[in-house]
Amino acid sequence: SAIEANPGAHVFCVECGDHYAKGWLQINSSGTMARRWLRYTCGGDDGAHPVDQAPDRRARLMAIVFQQASYWVVQGLTFDAGGDNINSAITLGGGWGGPEGGGSGHNVFDSLLFQDAEAHFFQVRSGNPDNTLQNSVIRDPVIGTSFEAQCVEVGWGPRFHVVNNEIYNCQKGV
Repeated sequence: SAIEANPGAHVFCVECGDHYAKGWLQINSSGTMARRWLRYTCGGDDGAHPVDQAPDRRARLMAIVFQQASYWVVQGLTFDAGGDNINSAITLGGGWGGPEGGGSGHNVFDSLLFQDAEAHFFQVRSGNPDNTLQNSVIRDPVIGTSFEAQCVEVGWGPRFHVVNNEIYNCQKGV
């Protein structure tokens, strides 16, 4: 399996490769103050940011929905929809058809690559406090009829932190 769990350490690794066809992943359990990790791994990994990796060395996912899932670190993954309309690559609170409020807080999204989708790449809905998007590259959304190219949509966080990211070629960055 491309996703392996290590329950003792609360680490979930996503191997390099194309996992897009597997669809979206829903996370609906919380970590603790010690955190749970969903992170990139690949043989010979040199720790490079996804933007600096060859496409076949990236861990490409479609989307992740956080529903009442707090204290996670998501690191080193790529969300590249190949031009498809995916709604959102990462959604905090409520999924497709789910409730609006999500109660997902204290999560850190680090060193991610978002590109080539007709979507809001990162969407924060109401009731999801104290989340951070950092050290990520968010670029080149597909301009379509369903969404304006709003790369990071911050609804009613509160206290959503956007730190040290590259956001470009969006109709609306944040």
